Amino acid sequence: MASHSSPRDTLTALLSAQTALAERLHALLTREYDLLTHVTTEAPDDLGRLLADKQVLLAELAEADRQLRETLAAQHLTADSAGLDALLARLDGSGGLARSWQRLAALLHECETQNLTNGGLVELSQRQVQFALDVLRGETTGTSTYGADGHTRSIGRSRSIAEA
Repeated sequence: MASHSSPRDTLTALLSAQTALAERLHALLTREYDLLTHVTTEAPDDLGRLLADKQVLLAELAEADRQLRETLAAQHLTADSAGLDALLARLDGSGGLARSWQRLAALLHECETQNLTNGGLVELSQRQVQFALDVLRGETTGTSTYGADGHTRSIGRSRSIAEA
């Protein structure tokens, strides 16, 4: 940010830039979810490109966060929520900056939730693929079920499809 900008202008620009990045990240995470839940032959390539785009966006968000921390430090405030609250109280008589910050925080929370959901889908898919490979190789360790006493127990080892 330009050093001749007022702290309010700097904070306004930073929050605006971070919000735009978070909106792009949310859209990207939504697209990732769609690709993970509607597998097509193009999905692996699309997911690869999407991952590269996500890494770029995360780097840009990290840079914007660094700039926000520098802005707080320049105002002799801690680089945490207490410091940001103090800066907002100092600069934001109308409440517009606080609303921008709340919008950004909510959007980042949505991104985190969507990213966790997507990660869960990837993990589930990996387990399913690994199970299928184990079955094909005859390497399954058996299926766990519950016995009458409520404890899990393993039932037999599967044969490979080639043996069947």
